[in-house]
Amino acid sequence: ADVIRVIDTVVESVLTSPFLCIMLIAVPAVAGLVMNVLNIGALLLRLHRGLQPAPLPPSLACCELLHVVVIPAYKEPLEVLHRTLDSLASQTVTRERVVILLALEDADRGASATFEHLRQRYKGTFAGFWGTVHTLQPHEEAGKASNVNTAVRLLYESIVVDGIDPEAVMMTVCDADSTFAPRFLEHLECAFHRQPDGKDFLYDSPLNTWGNFLDKPFNWIVLHHELKRCLAHTSTMFLGRAPCYSNYSLTLALAHKMDYWTVDNVPEDIHTYNKVSLINRAALPTVPVYSLIVNDLVPGMSDRFVQAKRHSWGITEVPWLMAIYGHPKVEFRTWLGLLLQSLSTEIMAASLPVNITLFFPVTWQIVLGIAPLARYFLLAVMIYAFVLSAVAENILLFFVWYVLLRDHPTIRKPRVLTLVAMRLLDWPLETVSHAALYIAPRWLMLARAFRTPHFRYVCAPKGSALQRPAKSSGGWLMTRSLSNAVARVRSPSRTSSPRVPRSPATWVASKRFWRDRRRHAEMISTSDIKEAAGAIGAV
Repeated sequence: ADVIRVIDTVVESVLTSPFLCIMLIAVPAVAGLVMNVLNIGALLLRLHRGLQPAPLPPSLACCELLHVVVIPAYKEPLEVLHRTLDSLASQTVTRERVVILLALEDADRGASATFEHLRQRYKGTFAGFWGTVHTLQPHEEAGKASNVNTAVRLLYESIVVDGIDPEAVMMTVCDADSTFAPRFLEHLECAFHRQPDGKDFLYDSPLNTWGNFLDKPFNWIVLHHELKRCLAHTSTMFLGRAPCYSNYSLTLALAHKMDYWTVDNVPEDIHTYNKVSLINRAALPTVPVYSLIVNDLVPGMSDRFVQAKRHSWGITEVPWLMAIYGHPKVEFRTWLGLLLQSLSTEIMAASLPVNITLFFPVTWQIVLGIAPLARYFLLAVMIYAFVLSAVAENILLFFVWYVLLRDHPTIRKPRVLTLVAMRLLDWPLETVSHAALYIAPRWLMLARAFRTPHFRYVCAPKGSALQRPAKSSGGWLMTRSLSNAVARVRSPSRTSSPRVPRSPATWVASKRFWRDRRRHAEMISTSDIKEAAGAIGAV
């Protein structure tokens, strides 16, 4: 009764006062409309520009970047890897500036055969096709972080030995099922040069997992969840702030500066975002790249739930931030801002959606108990907010599907009626998908975090099963220590004297360098490294 009385009094006071009507109703309504129009208009314009050649001034030709694409792979179907590498082979950036680094796992018995097959298939396509094999160490957790950590440490060692400036090496860390837009690397380079000093930022593209949207099983809950998840991330590219997910780019110098990847961590993308945020004092750590990288979704409900549990390990960022409180290199304001951001993200994901409150008896008791004027006013506010959000969301949805992905060669587009039906069923699908793929997995992982300090990394299946080539009888292509592996790619004339870092343009022009690289494009195994390179501190 007290709540009903307060609502009636407040609504009546606002509606009977012209000043309060203007300040509390008209101004917020107009401001919300203007912000929505500005955000969606500017976002669509930039996404459309991502289809065009990047406006890179000719004067920056001498400052071209070397692009190293790091692809961690564990028992991936060759069909999936072919699609990823084919999209990289079609980039508008010259092939002499694109290097592939395939980060494989020792636990994958077909790793050597996979690497050899891909190296032969793409021979001469890229400036270099390198591979590393990561052996899980006792203090590491299985997953992308420990694998990428080893691969990039070896890359940095090799780059520095050859006298290359790490600030001019742009790494793109991607999932094995990533399909790059043809101009992605071009727009990535443009985004880098548009910054006053681009070496200390992450570069993030819109999240998109619609690569196999029409694959069976056609589960409406999963598909709706992926639609909403991708639209939510994409809508933050212009005026919002969100961590990068799955695919992101950074300079090799920044990877070295942040002490690479944390090897006992599973949500490596969010953790990398937080580490770079600490370096940048919680300023905006990501630079948007308005060009798509399309990944696959996990279509089955049970498999998608497994993936959701892995995504839910992002809750561990909250205790990690609490643990570094008082660190001498972490300013309190920076720490507090990141902690509040992580708390809000995880609490929102683990809390009940507003939709579900309609099932509570107390909600209907209040709605039916308040005065008709208050009831109609609150209903009007809810409808206005819903219409603003729905219109912007639907415009972005159809723009991505039928403009950005219209000419995509490997993606089947859904019928308009399918998307319309899914949008009309937004409320029930959102309620079920949020409960099943956000709330339940997070609480399960939170309960597990109290029982054990160890993660459990389970791969959710993607792509179609395609037979691998048989494992070669010769075993690993190369097994030697880190020092010998680095020495293998050195030129004898370079090992005795220090080198001055060269520009990428000079490096690209060195035919002898590329000839030596292609000749020694072999796998590097780290099984005999006594100490894993990934013992990383809190910061």
